[in-house]
Amino acid sequence: MKTNKEIYEGTKADEVYEMLQEYHKINGYFPSQREISDELFIPLTTVQYYLAKLEKQKAIRRIKGKSRVYEIL
Repeated sequence: MKTNKEIYEGTKADEVYEMLQEYHKINGYFPSQREISDELFIPLTTVQYYLAKLEKQKAIRRIKGKSRVYEIL
């Protein structure tokens, strides 16, 4: 079975996934959608699309009712 890293490697979804991991590792909390948008030079709606895609693929899980809270699966 492929790991999440192998599934998303080389895609924009992979860049979003990697940013979530690295940002959390450095700062102790996750980036806002706006910060992801600004860092990766993609529209906010595209960030929302990739986060939903990652969640659907079970790479991440958003914690409902809280901002900037994800679980990397």
